Amino acid sequence: MTRESMHQIFGLISILSASLFVVWWALLLIPMPAPDSATLLLDMVNHPTWVLINSLGSFATMLFVLVLVGLYMPYFEKLGKFGFIGFLLSFMGWLLYVWIQIEETIVWPVIAVYAPVLIDIQGPLFKDVVFSTTHLMMGILFMFGVILLGIAFLKVKLFPLYPVILFVLGACLFAIGGPVFVIRTIGVVLEATGLIWLGLEQRKTPRLSDPVL
Repeated sequence: MTRESMHQIFGLISILSASLFVVWWALLLIPMPAPDSATLLLDMVNHPTWVLINSLGSFATMLFVLVLVGLYMPYFEKLGKFGFIGFLLSFMGWLLYVWIQIEETIVWPVIAVYAPVLIDIQGPLFKDVVFSTTHLMMGILFMFGVILLGIAFLKVKLFPLYPVILFVLGACLFAIGGPVFVIRTIGVVLEATGLIWLGLEQRKTPRLSDPVL
């Protein structure tokens, strides 16, 4: 694979992943009940569109794994220690998110039928130390990883300032938003905007000075 074609492919993956993520997040409004619903999460999981909509989300999150690879691997020699640590942290954090997203898509509908008390923010599952710690670590790893990766981008001036800031800020809001839909929605919009911009930058004139595997 040539250096030029690799940038083209990874740029396209970034744009596609960001676009699918926005579409998925917007479609989540379909199964979402009234904001004052006492069983909001359970109602969403029991909605007939839940599996279909979240299957799209699962695909988008899996595709984002390749986005992280494409933002780091072609430039790993330039990005130094900050970039390496940032990539590892964000990669591990996002793998946790992929697992959680697939679990929510496939397993939660079954739990909602046979043990609905578990699909409740105030229920025993969300109060379980291991479960809640895993979610917390997912957000912390991804957030700090993306921050370090963004610093590495700006340090070597690999990408323009604004798309990097949008991507990092959006990723942080998405990571720390938790169950607060509004915060995570803002994060999705900012992160997707920055990522599409970065994807377009990747697909520009070949970066002949960039190392390639």
